[in-house]
Amino acid sequence: MDPELLKKIDRYLKNTASATERLEVESWFEASDEDLGQIYHDNPQQFEAATERTLAILQQRIAYDTNATRTRWRVYRYAAAASVLLAITAGAYFGFRQKLTPNYVTTKPVLPGTQTAVLKTGYGKVILLNSTNGLLAKFDQTQISKNGNILAYNTKESNLEAMVYDTLEIPAGGRPYRLQLPDGSRILLNAATKLRFPERMTTRNRGKLELINGEIYAEIIHNPSAPLIVKTPTQTIEDIGTKFDVSAYADEPSAFTVLLEGKVSVNGKALSPGQQAISHAGNMAIAQADLTLRTAWVNGLFRFDHTPLKEILREVARWYNMQVIYQGNNGNETYSGIIGREASLQRILAIIGTGDVHYRIEGRKLIILP
Repeated sequence: MDPELLKKIDRYLKNTASATERLEVESWFEASDEDLGQIYHDNPQQFEAATERTLAILQQRIAYDTNATRTRWRVYRYAAAASVLLAITAGAYFGFRQKLTPNYVTTKPVLPGTQTAVLKTGYGKVILLNSTNGLLAKFDQTQISKNGNILAYNTKESNLEAMVYDTLEIPAGGRPYRLQLPDGSRILLNAATKLRFPERMTTRNRGKLELINGEIYAEIIHNPSAPLIVKTPTQTIEDIGTKFDVSAYADEPSAFTVLLEGKVSVNGKALSPGQQAISHAGNMAIAQADLTLRTAWVNGLFRFDHTPLKEILREVARWYNMQVIYQGNNGNETYSGIIGREASLQRILAIIGTGDVHYRIEGRKLIILP
């Protein structure tokens, strides 16, 4: 395949191709049936896995026609053609590599967790957030209610100055949970996340959020007379009317705050939209951020771009509540791709490496093999 064409396909998938390049790539997609048929014949399993990896991108990139049947065929053809690129990106060259060992030894798929979370109120009540909906608790001026995976706080304006703090914890293997704060601000909590927050707010005092561990996506209603503060072990974030993502997992070497809209101040330094503050080993730096990569989890996706396997599997382990053990594999090989979070762990691993990641599963242990 022409290296220049590969670069154009790469830009097409990242939505950075020019109009001329888009036309050229789509023309190649339309004319690629014969080549794709040979690729499928050579290695059907790798072909199908790589196709799944690109379908999520192309469904968003390709304009839908009014004819549903034609549209479906067009999307899948494009995904099949583009799978060649992503398979090469992951280091799996069709027709040139033979797999010598099985990928896994298990018959039971490991699936994502359920909508489970634990709420601990400042009054000492512990509430397991399962399938029950409706009013969960009522304290003083505060009502706590639940609808699906949305936990909402409604409070009446109060002159009370003493802040009462609740804690919401999403376990490893738990699905993201939405929290609506008393002022209407909204927080989405990722798996393996623990957040402490004020049970009620006033126009003069909104308290602070403490991200003890994990990751949140915040849409904060700005109040210039009472800015909301978010604290992590390494960062202090002050909103100025904004949407931002904060990650502070204890098992990650770095913590970050990435700004999507508005303004924030992190440790006294202002961020502009598209920037991130990265804290590592006691230091903090400001850099440009890949917003689609940083917030993929908000849209129900795993998204990787030349990401080391160890980094990928830390995120995967939190989602499936697994312990990762490396045996003869340092986990430094990099992979790229986009995968929906509803798939089984086995399917995720197959798509990540297009059959290149060898492993076995023993209970809640994922053992990575050479």
